[in-house]
This record gives sequence, structure tokens and C-alpha cells, in this order.
Amino acid sequence: MRWIGRGVDAPKAATRWNFAQGGNRYLFESAMVDQNGLTLTTPWARAPCRRLSQTRGLRRIRRRLMKKILLLIVSHAVVAATGFGVGIYALPILTAPPAPAQAEVAALAAQAQFTGRFRRDLTDSDALHWGEGTVAVSRSAVSLQGKIAPGPDYKLYLAPEFVQTEADFLRLKPKMLRVGDVKTFENFIVPMPASADPTAYNTVIVWCESFGQFITAAQYR
Repeated sequence: MRWIGRGVDAPKAATRWNFAQGGNRYLFESAMVDQNGLTLTTPWARAPCRRLSQTRGLRRIRRRLMKKILLLIVSHAVVAATGFGVGIYALPILTAPPAPAQAEVAALAAQAQFTGRFRRDLTDSDALHWGEGTVAVSRSAVSLQGKIAPGPDYKLYLAPEFVQTEADFLRLKPKMLRVGDVKTFENFIVPMPASADPTAYNTVIVWCESFGQFITAAQYR
């Protein structure tokens, strides 16, 4: 913006007019050039610049405050989710009844009609979902001499086919027999329903009902 006039009064008067008529737009028009190419700045131009600086400072403070609030929300959410996850796996261990004695499990195994083995290397088993040990199946109970990964809401099923993936379990679930709850993680005994016929099936499966998670399986015949 170039002014044609004499002295510095013309830019000063014009600056006042811009501020009074143009509102905030004056902040971008307050620097003027006289006939000699010199930039002229008046006290009227400096006051709006101070207000602009204060506004920008407030915006920076607000942005920093919002970042801190967002960081607090995210960190608390992560802590809560971690605590929830740990609680899901810790609670069954803390509330589990005493495991059956080794002698009791061995006695059932000696009378069993069939035996099989839980292995850690099944397709859908992993570091948090696994089983290992010898499974014994009889008309009175299914027992394990071994261990399974602790977790919530474990169910024991008999299946007509060997499965080692969640997809195969869900496909065959309508044909399976749910024997009962698995409540201990080092050795277990699950009573067999009176009407159950283990010869109609060939596989024992441990399944987490709440999360739809395959834990382990053993083919016993």
C-alpha cells in the first residue's frame, strides 16, 4: 500500500481511519510506505499488534492445556484397560478351588476307558491359551494330569472330530457335548453327565466361553 502525500500526517490519519472502519483487518494494513519508500508505523498500529500477540499466547496456552488433558485421558484409559485385562486372568486363579490331589487324578486315569494328550503346539493355542498333560476319559469323569493356561469361564466339550482351531470348534459346536466347567488349572476332574456316552465322540476340548477362545484339545480315540 503506497501513499501519495506530504509528511507523515497522511499515513497517521489514514491509519486511524483503517482501525476505526476496518476492525481487525487494520492489523494487516497498519504498515504503510511513504513516498521515499520508508515504512511508517504509528502508535495506533502497535496497540492492535499487542492484542494479537496476547490472543496468540492464549491460543498456545489452550492448545497445551488440551494436549495435557488428552494425554491424561489416554494414559488413564491404558491403565484401566491393562488392569481389566490383568484382572480377567488373575481373578480365576485367585478364586479357583483347590486342585484335585495327584492320587485322586491318577486313580481315575487308571480306570479310564480312553486317554489322550493336551499339547502346546496346536494351531490356535498360544502363549496365553494352552494345555499340556494326559487326559483320561471314562463314563464317570474326564480328568487331567497336567496344566492348562488360567482363564475365565472354561468349559469342557466332547467332539466327534479332532479340532485345533476356533473356526473348526464353532463349525462343530452343534454336534458337541458340553460336559461341564473347568475350575482348576493344575489337574482337573470334570464329572461326566449320566446320559453321556464317550464312545460317541473322540476328542476332549477346553474352550473359553466368554471370549470364544480355543484353549486346547486332545484326541482320545
